[in-house]
Amino acid sequence: MNPYEAPKVPIANDSLTTNVAMTMSYRVSLLQLIVGIIEIPFFSAATMFTFIAAWWNIDGSFQHPMLFAVSGGSIWAALMMMSVWTVVAYYRTELLIGPDEIIYHGVLWEKKLAINDVTHLKWSTLPNAGNVVLYTDSTKLKVAFSIYRTAERKALISSIRANIREDVQEGWTRFESKFVNYLSRCI
Repeated sequence: MNPYEAPKVPIANDSLTTNVAMTMSYRVSLLQLIVGIIEIPFFSAATMFTFIAAWWNIDGSFQHPMLFAVSGGSIWAALMMMSVWTVVAYYRTELLIGPDEIIYHGVLWEKKLAINDVTHLKWSTLPNAGNVVLYTDSTKLKVAFSIYRTAERKALISSIRANIREDVQEGWTRFESKFVNYLSRCI
């Protein structure tokens, strides 16, 4: 199998084959890492510039320079920390879908769902790439498809659709008409 090719798992009425005994791993798109790496130095420079310019109050335009230095610098610093979070999430986030369970490794936590314990699954067309929310009696897991590469999205959607009972799934028809047909044309 070509490493750049999405696994062949059925979507709705596709005639593709599946290997249900295999655990599939889905990682965050490389684009997330690139964006985070580009943003970190930009927001760091903006933080320092805002803080220094306000603190020194070179032209006397700030009535309360310390207050503006701290508040203005904090805004840019928060954006920088979000960029750091994006880079860390690239390395730590992983979604594993196996024949019996779904495991989500996040930056700070891990969630495990037994496939047979899923009581409700909701396909959603919002935000831009859609998402799915899986419910058990004690856990809720939301999977946003926008953080995965386009080829992996199709495989991920197929894997979830094939492994979870259809009678607990809600919103598939609308989701399929909006995203699955689009993904089929993209790959």
